[in-house]
Amino acid sequence: MHNKPSLMFVLGAALLAFAACGDDGTTVGGDESHLSGRAGSEGRPSAGVTVEAHAVAADGTLTLLGDTTVGADGRYTIDVEVPASAVALELRTAEASAQAVMVSADELAAAGDTTLVVPPIDAAATFAADVYVSARTSGDTTLDLGTLDLMMSPALSAKLIATANHNAAVDAAADAAITAQAAWERALAIDAGGDATVAADAMLDAQLAHAIALDAAGTAAAAAAAYATYVKATVDGHATAGYDGDQLALAASAATTAMVNGTQSVAGTATAQLAVLQANATSASVDDGVVLIGGTDWSAVTTAGATLRTTAATAASDAAAMTAFATYQTAVNGAIAAQTQLAAPAMTALATDIDAAAVTLTAQLRAATTATAIVDALVAYRTAVASAAHLTVLTTAGVTAPGAAASLQVMADVEAATH
Repeated sequence: MHNKPSLMFVLGAALLAFAACGDDGTTVGGDESHLSGRAGSEGRPSAGVTVEAHAVAADGTLTLLGDTTVGADGRYTIDVEVPASAVALELRTAEASAQAVMVSADELAAAGDTTLVVPPIDAAATFAADVYVSARTSGDTTLDLGTLDLMMSPALSAKLIATANHNAAVDAAADAAITAQAAWERALAIDAGGDATVAADAMLDAQLAHAIALDAAGTAAAAAAAYATYVKATVDGHATAGYDGDQLALAASAATTAMVNGTQSVAGTATAQLAVLQANATSASVDDGVVLIGGTDWSAVTTAGATLRTTAATAASDAAAMTAFATYQTAVNGAIAAQTQLAAPAMTALATDIDAAAVTLTAQLRAATTATAIVDALVAYRTAVASAAHLTVLTTAGVTAPGAAASLQVMADVEAATH
């Protein structure tokens, strides 16, 4: 692995007042932290098991801080003083088949003197913890646990956990997550705009809420629903911070491409496993774009977006995910044609041209190995879609210039999501 650009997700002044340590290497004060959680996934009792708290150093080194015992109800509490040099805290069971969960220093700082509820110590949390340590021990100092949670959906975790070579899967996921984070940040920075500090605060809030939801979840379906809520809260938080939907769609496409490319050698294609992030960002882009197009009734698009997000969260295969996006595309293109009164032949010709550009984009993305290459390919695709010829088709039909540009942007984002 190689060092990547610095994190976009930095804490605001209120969190810095805790003198805490973040994933970017800043430090947390040595105040005592109070944590509560449960150990063991559904059907795996962990009563009586020892849970050890380890400080995670910048280089991934673990230092034992203390331990506690899981109660008869499967829950544990622990109070530990986290050293100023720690970048995170790992809670790991002391048993032959040890499991773990990683807690970011940002979360510890946000909790302050209150008890921090952490995600369950289970297989998915263990895999994510191993990925984070792998990134650190390889020399990377940029990977943010909140972003890792965003990229490591429960479905993707399960797929990677099921691989024959655990260490290879962990290392591949770590490399992929580092590239995905760099692609996400690079894409969001293209059009400027957006307040990184506000986005960081929103993402941290979503991360804390996600931990509580996972703690309460008793089934895989409940955990998947908690993840979907986390993704939507993160996307909505970035929108509130000033990042427009088009930026978020670009960032999601770039990040998911990096994760798919990076894990394919060990787990096969993971399109369905990353569909939730793509669905939320794409629908956010469309909802922003149709406002600029004009027209009087976009309710069909709003409804289709809600259906897409729900369907993507439960897609069991790549084919199911792609069908969900194709259905959404039909609804969006139909609404654009109706609201702009664009003739059917012109709409069909536009859609055909955009599809051809997306086919070229897909080939480029599959070959991309860096965040820069991924984002550059996506930007080139968008430029091709927003050509003067395509704009003329819409303006000739009476669509305003801003509306024409927005129409093409919406169609480009949805088309890209279907490939």
